[in-house]
Amino acid sequence: MRRFRLFLSVSIGCFFLAFFTLTAWGAQEIRIGVLGPMKFDHGAQQAQTATYTAEEINASGGIEVGDKTYRIKVIKVDSNEFIRVVDAVSAMERLITLNKVDFLMGGHRSEAVLAMQEIMADYKKVWINTGSGDPKIPGRVKKDYDRYKYYFRIWMGSVDFGAVAMAQLNHVLNRMKDECGIEKPKVAVLAEKAAWTDATLKVADSIFLKMGIAETKAWRVSPMATDLAAELSAIKSWGAHIIWTLFTSGAGTACARQYGQLQIPAAFVGNNLEGMKDGFWEATSGMANYVGYLDFLGGMDLPITEKTSDFMAKYKEKHGKRPGAPAATLYEGMYILKDAIERAGTLDTDAVIAALEKTDRIGILGRNAFNDISHREPHHLTWGPGYYTGVGIQWIDGKRKVFWPDGGALLGDKRWVGFKYKGTMDFQLPPWVTEYWKAKK
Repeated sequence: MRRFRLFLSVSIGCFFLAFFTLTAWGAQEIRIGVLGPMKFDHGAQQAQTATYTAEEINASGGIEVGDKTYRIKVIKVDSNEFIRVVDAVSAMERLITLNKVDFLMGGHRSEAVLAMQEIMADYKKVWINTGSGDPKIPGRVKKDYDRYKYYFRIWMGSVDFGAVAMAQLNHVLNRMKDECGIEKPKVAVLAEKAAWTDATLKVADSIFLKMGIAETKAWRVSPMATDLAAELSAIKSWGAHIIWTLFTSGAGTACARQYGQLQIPAAFVGNNLEGMKDGFWEATSGMANYVGYLDFLGGMDLPITEKTSDFMAKYKEKHGKRPGAPAATLYEGMYILKDAIERAGTLDTDAVIAALEKTDRIGILGRNAFNDISHREPHHLTWGPGYYTGVGIQWIDGKRKVFWPDGGALLGDKRWVGFKYKGTMDFQLPPWVTEYWKAKK
């Protein structure tokens, strides 16, 4: 009996010790829910980066909140948002109600983000969206601040994407004039079918006219298209001088590969997030030579900030490849949240929101700050010279070369005059393009 009583006492003591230890540990933990299309590279990159960044922050001392130190615990959920929007909604609700997360991170497809935004608002959870581009999403913050104030976006929205793509296009227009003598070029628009491209194309035509473009024609394809030979052949037959692309998914790789294989006599430039990937050159079998695209990070030898190269080197050492846009924005988001929580000195939601609104820090993408409520897209990462710009990159013989910002005004915006990154070069027209159009003279 004495042995039984001793065993019982020890067991009860161990139970309460474990209980209080777990309770104390739980109180010292910030739970961040990361959701994305995990079966696709966009989500996989975010999942990898979330784990890596949490480990990095925890190893450096965690998050200081007043006189307490918190560790980050990441809970990852597959949103399946590229396939079914309803799955994304369920994933977010599960993170909040079942996994009891304190903050939300991730999200990519605009259609899904719009739906998930309602769940965020219902449960009043701060969400840093590290993808999507539709201007309606941050626009909701402006229309109904009290309901949607929890939403912040770290990504280049459709309006900014469009402006950068137009700036790149304008640079290439000048190259076509200088080298081929083409004053009024024809531009083929090749874009994935998505909400963000709809928003970009709505304003494109009026800008095209101001740029002196003779004629444009659009081809829309599935984001998951694997064969664009028919569209590229039609573009060639139409007589396009430039192909202007809007891609964020796998179709961008197929398009670049077939462009090189078919040697379409048109310059290739625009948005193609596939071009950021380390294996893009190999995936196109080197056919992506002379392809231009928008990048967020630049190159190891042409970093955006002093922090960029360090992040890229660590990511490649850990994952064996160069980080893409989803990895970069997720990493940036985790540190922006850490910074805001520490400045707030509390986990109180409204205090963290107020701190996020006052964000001003140098990150891997540039200077981090959010647009205020007077902006058309509040709580969206500020874009422009001296902040977050992105860069125009061209693949040349397997290497990335920066060609934009080029120091010129951006569609009349003189803030960009003189702004360029060290090592920036002119866009190079493919030899078969210059030969083709000079022969036509």
